[in-house]
Amino acid sequence: MAIGRTTSALIASIRRRTFIKSEDPDFTDADITAMLNEQVGSYLSDLIRPYCQNYALQQYDTLLVDGQSDYAVPTRALNGTVEAMGIIDPTGVVPGYRLIPYDPQDAILLQQTNSGGIPVAYDMPSNVIRLYPTPSNPTPPMTTLRLQYFQRPSELVDVTAVATLNAALSNITATTYRVNISGTAPSTFTVGAEVEIVAAAPGYSTYAPTAVISGSGSGYVDVTGVAPVAPYTPVSGDYLCLVDQAPVITNIPLEFQECLLQWVGIKMLEAKGDQAGMDRMGKVLAGSEAALRHQLPKRNMGARRFLSAWAGMRGVPVRGLLWPLLGP
Repeated sequence: MAIGRTTSALIASIRRRTFIKSEDPDFTDADITAMLNEQVGSYLSDLIRPYCQNYALQQYDTLLVDGQSDYAVPTRALNGTVEAMGIIDPTGVVPGYRLIPYDPQDAILLQQTNSGGIPVAYDMPSNVIRLYPTPSNPTPPMTTLRLQYFQRPSELVDVTAVATLNAALSNITATTYRVNISGTAPSTFTVGAEVEIVAAAPGYSTYAPTAVISGSGSGYVDVTGVAPVAPYTPVSGDYLCLVDQAPVITNIPLEFQECLLQWVGIKMLEAKGDQAGMDRMGKVLAGSEAALRHQLPKRNMGARRFLSAWAGMRGVPVRGLLWPLLGP
């Protein structure tokens, strides 16, 4: 049974902590939902991310295009950053290699050359990844740019804005499947809308890949796309959501959400001018953050190992030496 941390449950928890009732005109449920959405990225995600424990880490592959040097940074990448980048053989037969970042000042002076047509370095002006040299007639096996990035939590919405699965997926083909739901889909679920399935159980994973609605009716939504497979197999109780929306805080462990609830509560008490309440919750938050920092490094129950092209396996936690992109 899923632990109830839907948007309405999060709001109710914050109200209990702050003693701000639902009748209070200063903080409607919509106001608190907006505050949760504002703080989940700027506060909670950035609290977790420095520990490099790969919560919410997503992988994205895109084919290299002849003559195209610029490729978009995924729109859901937290802070618009990419954790790892390389050129790979999508079949997994030939080992991939990491791309070397160019300093922005060096990139300004860099001459575009087609030395073999296979990129070896990159720069990130604006919201694009610029490869050097520009791909020229990319041929197998090294035809794919692979990115890994921390995915920003989805926008919190009320559970009425999503559909709830009441059975496993059905009518599965290579390119389509049926999502069996309770009742009918929300009115926003129109043909052509992009959707994704979100787990109702901790840690509220987003199931890749996304899909596109092709039709719907009482008790079902038909989509075009590849059905998610193990270990992320949708089950009854999970949610079908418009992409980048969910009634739960996606990809954030349940235990770490405690800090977010306290932080939003402090913001609400600050607006109310309740200094005593802020001091009370601030002390609790300090303890929760300390506990979170204690738990995070222990996710793998051991020192994280880093693969270096120069020194093999080593335990020194230096960002950028890790090469996690070799698999298909």
